[in-house]
Formats: sequence, C-alpha cells, structure tokens
Amino acid sequence: MRQTGSFGIILTFCILISGWHSGVAASPSQEVQLFHRYSNLSSAQSDWSDWQLLWQKQQDTANKLYLEFNDIYHFGIHDQQLAIGKHIDSSPTLQYQSEITISNAHSLYPRYSLYGGIETKLNKALILNSSLRASHFDKSNSTATGLLFTNRVDYYAGNQLYSYTLYLTNMQGLSLSENVLSHNLKFAHIYSDRNNVYISYALGDEIDFDPDNVALSKSTIQTINMGGMHWLNQTLAIVYTIARHDVSFGYIRNELYFGIRKLY
Repeated sequence: MRQTGSFGIILTFCILISGWHSGVAASPSQEVQLFHRYSNLSSAQSDWSDWQLLWQKQQDTANKLYLEFNDIYHFGIHDQQLAIGKHIDSSPTLQYQSEITISNAHSLYPRYSLYGGIETKLNKALILNSSLRASHFDKSNSTATGLLFTNRVDYYAGNQLYSYTLYLTNMQGLSLSENVLSHNLKFAHIYSDRNNVYISYALGDEIDFDPDNVALSKSTIQTINMGGMHWLNQTLAIVYTIARHDVSFGYIRNELYFGIRKLY
C-alpha cells in the first residue's frame, strides 16, 4: 500500500511534465511541484519517508487555486492527506488565503482541518501575516480539536530577508488540554532575482505524535534548517533542505528534503 501510493505520486508528476515543451509563455499560469523528504531517526524507530505533490493555477491576476496531496510514512504508520486552497489578492497590499484538508485514514493527520490567513504589506520592506488553522482529530473513538494561531513578521533589507514566526497551539481532547508556544527565526539571502538560500532556527513546544504512547502528546523541540531554491532555467527549479530536529520524546531526527518545481 505504501509503495503504491509513492509510485502513484511519481507517475502522476512524470505524466504532467511529459507533455510540456521547453518553452514557456511570458506569464506562466500553472505550476507543479514534487517533493520528497527522507528522515533518519536516532532511536530504534524506523526512518520516515514523505512525498508531496502540489499543483497551482493562476486563475487571473488576483486569484490562485491549488491542490496538494501528501503521502507520509512515520513510525511504521502510513497516512495521506488532500488539501485544496485559494490565494486572493484583494489589493496590492492585502492577500487572503483559505484552505481545507481531509484525510481518509487520519492515523497521523487530522480527519479534516480549516485554514484562513491574511497577509498585509505595510511598505516595501515590512510584511505581516496572521492565520488560524482549526483541526479535528478522531482517534480510537475519541475526538480532539486543535487550534493553531500563527503570526509572522517579514522584513526585507535589500537582498536579505529577516523573519520571525510565533506559533500558539491549543489542543482539547484525547486526554490533552494544552496551550503551547514555539518560535522560529529565519534569515534568507535572495540572489539572481528568484533564487535564495536560508537558515532557520526553531525552539519551543508543540503537539506531536508520541511513538511510545501511540498518541498525540506535548513535546519540546529544537530545530535548525538550512536550504534554498535555485532556478535552473525560466521554468524549472530545484528546492533543497537539510534539517536536524531534537525532540523531547527521546530521538533526534535528521532530514534531507529535495523537490522539483515546474512552470508552464
């Protein structure tokens, strides 16, 4: 079952790109991305393997529709999730985003979630982003509701990006009643117009899957990421990340993330 799901994602991506020619319109209206993440765990737990297939279409100058399919294998558990969302540029300085996700098995993912976000450009250098995701978990005849509040500040200084994100998670149900905070700092260097490299550091608490108790639990995390995106030509780019996650459940997770983006 697991191999079939991963093979299907790769096959779908190959079919999509096989029909593309080397040229591209002056303003590409569609984009397909295929990502794979491999994670090695320091404990006796089995390694992780994640696939993501993303399709986006620019419907007009102000609206973008996207579909995203995720296939993951964590702690010997296989799960899949489908998301559909939309970006709306209501003005040059204001953007809205909405999304709904659903998972049939919902072994690791929530059964469904609803997301809404707003981004405001205060000036050429400063951007504020706030969002809320409400998730419904259904595990072993018990349910839980999770709320994730995210607030991000982006500051551009020439070709440099400085970013801070605050995450507040509230979880009620499944023997949990928690409010947890985490923080993320990011620095990125933008070069040759669309290319970038970055480093980020995260610290705090989160709600995650505890393999020992086979349940959602509070954990303390410390994460460092380094990566970037590089366009090989006008329509094809590679995305890459290496990361180290220290998790209070008793394991360290080292990750390698690689993806391809194609415009047409």
